[in-house]
Amino acid sequence: MKKNYLTQNHLDVVISKSQSKGRGRSDHVWESPNGNLYFSYILKKDIFIDNLFVEISKISVAIIKTLMKYGITASIKYPNDILVGTKKIAGILMETQGAIDLDYIVVGIGININQSNFNSLHKFATSTYLENGIELDPNNVALNIMNEYVKPHTFNEYLKHSIILNKRIKFNNQIFVVREILEDGRLFLVGNEKLYVSPNEISLKEIYEWS
Repeated sequence: MKKNYLTQNHLDVVISKSQSKGRGRSDHVWESPNGNLYFSYILKKDIFIDNLFVEISKISVAIIKTLMKYGITASIKYPNDILVGTKKIAGILMETQGAIDLDYIVVGIGININQSNFNSLHKFATSTYLENGIELDPNNVALNIMNEYVKPHTFNEYLKHSIILNKRIKFNNQIFVVREILEDGRLFLVGNEKLYVSPNEISLKEIYEWS
């Protein structure tokens, strides 16, 4: 079903009860059973390729703040996942049409709301229900997220909740420390040399699976 939560004519919000072909970054499968929250919003005005990561940061902070209202403390796993502790509770996927001056952006969000059993993924995933024991209305959660989304936002709010800053990572067989995340999504790495790398240049395995 479709809900226009906001009055701007360049923004539509679409909510789904379940998904048959849910996916995440790099076409990874996103399990989408009934009872969780799956929604997308579409931006059609004043959108540019250089602002894509700012859009990710805005919706990430909106999700973080909404979860706080339900008593859940979460963090941001660069570039597009939301964690509670070490377990994933939400993911964000962005698709675009156009070149530099974009025709539109579709931002898709999946949030585990009322799921109580993740089977083989129980060590890696959680839900709002598992965290606070409360069944939530997915539509109300979406409304709260979009209400947070339209509030004034600073990039520093995204940085405050990021788990990657000052983390040691491996890149090109060298060890670096992540000193900054830039508003265009690049990481500033400091090691034997100083580098700026984009999300497309570095794998999540290099970031998170090295210790």
